[in-house]
Amino acid sequence: MDPLANLQDIHLPNDIHSWPVAPGWWLLLAVMIAIAYFYWKKIAAKRQQNLVKRQAIAQLNSDDNLTTEQSIAIIKWVAMHYFKRSDIAALHGDKLLAFLTDKLPAEQQAGFVQLAENALMQQYRKSAHSLYADELQQAAQHWVNHAMLVEVKAKPATGANNLAVTPTKTEVASND
Repeated sequence: MDPLANLQDIHLPNDIHSWPVAPGWWLLLAVMIAIAYFYWKKIAAKRQQNLVKRQAIAQLNSDDNLTTEQSIAIIKWVAMHYFKRSDIAALHGDKLLAFLTDKLPAEQQAGFVQLAENALMQQYRKSAHSLYADELQQAAQHWVNHAMLVEVKAKPATGANNLAVTPTKTEVASND
């Protein structure tokens, strides 16, 4: 009698299914979704924060012949979006120059002052009115590109309209 004749084939275990996944994998998936959501929100908030800056740059670059008033209106509009309106609205001349210069990094301040000083100091003199328009437009581009714009603006009162609207050329001209 052959002892090997009574042997049977090896029984393989049933296939292991991949579902349901262990709870650790579900936890890992939930953490990854949460991280992706928070990064997406952070990127969206940063993009929204820079919306006004992008609009101002587009407006400054769209017209090479902006007047002094238009350039100042754009600078103030950007500044009022990122900083308190009460700190900016009444500023003009040397006080506006000091405020804007203070918001620039130290290495950018000299270039801005050189471009903007004459225009801001001579802003209300009729004879020098348009002499510095090109320099002020360059200064405005310089300031918008390099200013440390961190949104510290207080939330608007209830019922206030919170839409960002860029000043148009006709609005700036009509305010003269």
